[in-house]
Amino acid sequence: MAIQVHKLNYTHLCLDADSLLSCCSSFIVTLHLPASLPGPLLQVHSGPSLDPPRMTLSPVMHQKIITAESGQAVTLPCRAPNNNILVVEWSRTDLKSDYVFLYRDEQSDPEDQHPSFKNRVDLQDRQMKDGDVSLILNNVTINDVGTYKCRIIMRETHSWKSISIIYLRVDPPGQTGGHTEDGGKEAGGKEDDFSQFIFCLIVLLVYVGIVVYVISMIHKQKQKQDPC
Repeated sequence: MAIQVHKLNYTHLCLDADSLLSCCSSFIVTLHLPASLPGPLLQVHSGPSLDPPRMTLSPVMHQKIITAESGQAVTLPCRAPNNNILVVEWSRTDLKSDYVFLYRDEQSDPEDQHPSFKNRVDLQDRQMKDGDVSLILNNVTINDVGTYKCRIIMRETHSWKSISIIYLRVDPPGQTGGHTEDGGKEAGGKEDDFSQFIFCLIVLLVYVGIVVYVISMIHKQKQKQDPC
């Protein structure tokens, strides 16, 4: 099961009942759900003094999972708002400074391209019609497994904007589950999604328990200071 991020981030948190009010100035829980689900980012904030923790939900970028067969070509989808694009960059998280593909000034730039992708990658449409900046990767090998990121620079903003995150799996010839309309998610993905959903639910319940505990501690401390 591919997990994007699971992180607990506490800032100046005190769980001692006698000093909770004075030192619980910040309490943040950050949860990224499994990468293959369009899960939310959960943040729980506890403000200063007697403010109870509050829970907010904000979206995170959905990571797709694509399965390809070794030796075949695969398309990694990515779509910008429009084709008013200055630069397109495809990278893989484990390649450090080397990129998979860079397109700028209306041509590919191979200067810092990772050697393993030379002459194997190109945009699906160099005209980038309707913002299509999908990448075609030819002659897929097991070494191509990893997390790919697509980002662009738009003419109106002149700043980087991340568009797509894709985890690529590679099966030996004849063993792939086949590609589906959503870009290549394997046929057994429904069972994986159910397992991931159960996992998310368990993790979410744990974090909600933390919130309830903190609220309870604050309430008890308030009762001690103000019996009436």
